[in-house]
Amino acid sequence: DLEKGIEQNRLALKIYPRSAEALANIGSAYIQMKRWQDAADSLRQALALKPEMVVVWTNLSTVLVELDQLDDAVEAGRKAVSLAPTFGLAHNNLAVALFYKGAYAEAASHLEEARRCGYAVHPEFEQKVKEKLSPSA
Repeated sequence: DLEKGIEQNRLALKIYPRSAEALANIGSAYIQMKRWQDAADSLRQALALKPEMVVVWTNLSTVLVELDQLDDAVEAGRKAVSLAPTFGLAHNNLAVALFYKGAYAEAASHLEEARRCGYAVHPEFEQKVKEKLSPSA
């Protein structure tokens, strides 16, 4: 139950108000609920406390794409990749943000890096990127 999980993490925050992990957990629950703005707010609060949380940067990138905040999504994705260059999901999520910004070549490069890192790139998304790079596009 996502609501119960949010409630439990809010209780944890009352005891330890600077718990980046509790804020990240709340943000993750909001992602599952597709409550994008709430997710972004919680994830940003977590990162303000603990900016080295790679998975949170990666998740924030996805959330910001959903909110159509593409510049910020790319920035979050770049931060995740800079912190963990071999984290395939971070490269994949950065590729998605770049794709929606129209940076198709760079998106393709990050998809290839995601694959090199062992991430299973979604074939339909990869095809969309290839189509944008083809001369007839």
